[in-house]
Amino acid sequence: IAGKSLRLVLAEAPAGVRNLRVTGPASSLTAALLGDLQESLGSLFEERIEIRESGENQSLRGADFYVNPAGEQVPVYEEAWFRFWAFNTLESNVDIVEGEWPVYVSPPPNQLFQVQEVAIGQLAAEGAGLALGDLLYSEDRSLRLMIAAIVVPSDPKAEVWQGDLTLFEVERIERGNRPDKLTIPLLVPNDTMQQAVPGFQRYWRVLLDTTAINVDSAAQVRDDLRLLETRWRSVGIETGLVTLIDDFFVDLATAQVSVFLLTVQSMLFVLYTVAVIGSFWLDQSRRELATLVDRGFTGGQITRVFALQGLFLALVVAVPLGPPLARLLLGWWSGSSLPAGLPCLSWNLALLAALFAWLALVLPIALATRRRGSGHSVLAWQQQLTRPGQRTGWQRFYLDFFLLALGALVYWQLADSGSFARRLAGGNPAGVADPLLLLGPSLLLIAIALVFLRVFPYLLRLAAVLGRRRRDLILPFGLTRLARDPAGPSRVVLLISLAAALTFFAATFAHTLSVRQAQMAQYLSGADLVVSYPVRQPERLEALLALPGVQAGSGVYRNERTRYGDQLARQLTLLAVDPETLAEVTAYPPGLTRLSVADVLTALVPGPTGRVPAVFSTEAYPLDKEIGDVVPYVVGNRRVLFEVRGIIVNFPAVQQPYMLTNLALLQEAVDLEAQTAPFDGRREAWLVLAPAGYDEVVFQVQQQGLGRISGDAQATLGRMQANLAAAETVGAFNLNAIALAVLSVVVFLIVHYFSARQRLLEFGVLRSAGLSARQLLALLSLEGV
Repeated sequence: IAGKSLRLVLAEAPAGVRNLRVTGPASSLTAALLGDLQESLGSLFEERIEIRESGENQSLRGADFYVNPAGEQVPVYEEAWFRFWAFNTLESNVDIVEGEWPVYVSPPPNQLFQVQEVAIGQLAAEGAGLALGDLLYSEDRSLRLMIAAIVVPSDPKAEVWQGDLTLFEVERIERGNRPDKLTIPLLVPNDTMQQAVPGFQRYWRVLLDTTAINVDSAAQVRDDLRLLETRWRSVGIETGLVTLIDDFFVDLATAQVSVFLLTVQSMLFVLYTVAVIGSFWLDQSRRELATLVDRGFTGGQITRVFALQGLFLALVVAVPLGPPLARLLLGWWSGSSLPAGLPCLSWNLALLAALFAWLALVLPIALATRRRGSGHSVLAWQQQLTRPGQRTGWQRFYLDFFLLALGALVYWQLADSGSFARRLAGGNPAGVADPLLLLGPSLLLIAIALVFLRVFPYLLRLAAVLGRRRRDLILPFGLTRLARDPAGPSRVVLLISLAAALTFFAATFAHTLSVRQAQMAQYLSGADLVVSYPVRQPERLEALLALPGVQAGSGVYRNERTRYGDQLARQLTLLAVDPETLAEVTAYPPGLTRLSVADVLTALVPGPTGRVPAVFSTEAYPLDKEIGDVVPYVVGNRRVLFEVRGIIVNFPAVQQPYMLTNLALLQEAVDLEAQTAPFDGRREAWLVLAPAGYDEVVFQVQQQGLGRISGDAQATLGRMQANLAAAETVGAFNLNAIALAVLSVVVFLIVHYFSARQRLLEFGVLRSAGLSARQLLALLSLEGV
């Protein structure tokens, strides 16, 4: 479980976090450093990518014109800057849409300028209005850049990009009355970067094969990375992998608390099982014990005989064979690979169970053989079996009532604080849910099973009475015998009841957790997929809705810098939505609120006052607002009066403080496309995807540059499923259910075996009365059922 969680954590981490970035002076990025990296990381080392780029401060200012292939000068009205990139593996990681890959051109001697070939991303070319064959000029005309190729990334998700595709897109910064700043990324060969581009930085991206990291090797990988950082202080080795592994071990320690408590639960069932087996063995030996006492054997002699037998079975047979057999059974049952060696705790628990079983057998024998008086003859033992002593009511029922009260108390605590499954489903459960509450279901199940045992004899008597109406012999005889001696079957019934109940609870718990995680992932993301794009490009919504695999969608405007009109320092997140379509793409998870999204959106319909309706969160200013109040907020640079239509706590994909409003009415009050940074906000498309269309939609969004993915329910669900506390709790419950199922079957067979041995005389009488062997087998089967 921990290994699966670690793999998910590493897979879900951003590429820039789980890989290495090595920076430093050019003299430090040497073959010696590369060799040390390969030796220290071993099989973890996958590829080194050398990157040269002109940083923001080394960008080259462009001229106010460029020349198209026809030789015409085209004016450039923005303030253009060129930013250069060179990869040693770039050519193998991009696809050429038009043209040919650029090459370095050696400038003729004594020429005052040089012309170099460059490649440009397709989205960057479209954003800057450039085409194949255009000739770009630097501001001083000393460098002229011919666009020789238009390219796209072969795989936008490839590790080489580390999630950063800015080298394929134009960056535009609006500056009000001044011309916009336009940064155009250009891809060049290494020689061009070296010879023609002034001032660039060089660094490495070291790609790691994180699939090679497992629970056993994670600590060593972390230590090796720390040693590398210490050994090469002259360079900067940056990675988030060390933090990821540290956080994983913290989560592992937290999750092991739950596993430990559930292990204790499983151990209690094991001890109960061996106690039941010991009690049946003692019942089988009572006649032998009484005979030995009558013949003069001392209590010590009798106890030593049974103690030596039990010690041999416990230490020589049970302890050495128990853990390996359990490991084989678990591997076969789960169908997954298990750690090579058995942990020390397994042997210790096996030894504890064996010693408890030995004491459960030896102590009753020692107490029984040390009693004196005539009450210990064979006749006395038989009388005790047929007429057991009566106990008072409180002695018989006190354990039932105690466990019922304790289980009810834990159930009340669960109901009061929220279910454990819901806590585990919501992001980080560490410190939020009390692991001790996991024992509550077991206590309640045991208490209910014990209460059922009090009713069990009466049910058997009722079944016997009803069975007497039949004319055959087997059914009435079997039910009557069970009704006369329900004590033996009761112990087996208790274990079988617990196994069935715990198995049902484990399956229900896992299903509840899985469903809750999916619901919470949808709620936190807002929809299956949320794509953000510039506020000045509303037409992208139609392009996104037209993608294959998109079933439904809704347009949203989000502004996280909406200012309270009376106190501009007070800001909130404005979410302007389409009330007619949003309810089709998002929803509240059950249990979070009594409202539905549709209920909230009904408050955003236009009203007679003509003001923009809004639903505010409880923490949005003013804090003393009431329904019907008019509240001023500044959207962009425009002051708007909002009418308070509702006050809520939660809404999908937004955190307090926030405000919901009607997008169409807001656009009538504010020209959203005319607002300037940093108060302009952004548009979002909340999309519902077909289950099989997720990968294709994500690929098309990135390939066509339709926007940035800001919400992804599937990725959020993956992070939740990687949560160790949730995964190990479900796994521990399943293991307990497996253990109980095996124990109940074993005890059932043993009890039937002991019962058959005790009844050999009875079977002989029945055979002499005319019953066949098949009828005797039917009798035993009926009692078992």
